[in-house]
Amino acid sequence: MRRIQVRTVAVALVLTVMTVMAAACGDEKPSVLQPGEREPKGIKVTSTAFGAGRPVPERYSCEGDNVPPPLRWKGTPPGTAEVAIVIEDPDAPSGTFVHWIAVDIEPATTSIEPETLPPGAKVLAGSSDNPTYVGPCPPDGSGTHRYFFEVYALPRRLDLPSAAPPLDQVRTIRKEASAGGWLVGTFTR
Repeated sequence: MRRIQVRTVAVALVLTVMTVMAAACGDEKPSVLQPGEREPKGIKVTSTAFGAGRPVPERYSCEGDNVPPPLRWKGTPPGTAEVAIVIEDPDAPSGTFVHWIAVDIEPATTSIEPETLPPGAKVLAGSSDNPTYVGPCPPDGSGTHRYFFEVYALPRRLDLPSAAPPLDQVRTIRKEASAGGWLVGTFTR
């Protein structure tokens, strides 16, 4: 009889834990990763303007100077042909919004500063259809959005078609990358 009670308590405990875990997963915010994609590894991305999970300063948003924040990275592997930088907002009301795609960055480069891109770098059109940086700018009242500042090492130069949708270009960059990393910042309007 005692054995049945212990087993019943154990089963109830397992079911309770599973219910709590399922409820917690239901509140999870969307990721920038598509099904089948893995989180980038190997490159550490930082900024002198904000820390991981911290607010992006207004200067780098649509309410400020609308320039990219300073970014630093380390861990670009040998054999890298180019570096690509992507900035995305997975919390946008109509789905992931691509704020910036910068490609053709020389592999020896380990940082960018506001208002300047390394020589030879090229900016592709993001979700705004313009080949320019578009800073954090969530719709008023939509809460806090997360911004993924991503850096990817590519083992060969990519010739991304400019007519391709931005999310397709980002998926190609991720698929081809030999290493990557990101820094997540937030912004609220």
